Amino acid sequence: MDVAIRLSNGIGGGRFIIAVTNWNRCGCLGPYTDITASDVQQYIGLENPVDAATLAAALNNIFGDL
Repeated sequence: MDVAIRLSNGIGGGRFIIAVTNWNRCGCLGPYTDITASDVQQYIGLENPVDAATLAAALNNIFGDL
């Protein structure tokens, strides 16, 4: 899974744009430490629950350091 994260600069309502480039999916999320797999499925569009849970755990780890 290739993931890119950048500031959204007010686009999309979240603080960050998260893109899963190898699956052509993206969405906006804020820097939360309680992102769930269902958040990833809803806002980024990943359909596989295992992939969504993996990305949610990674984002929680990244945003936990902010």
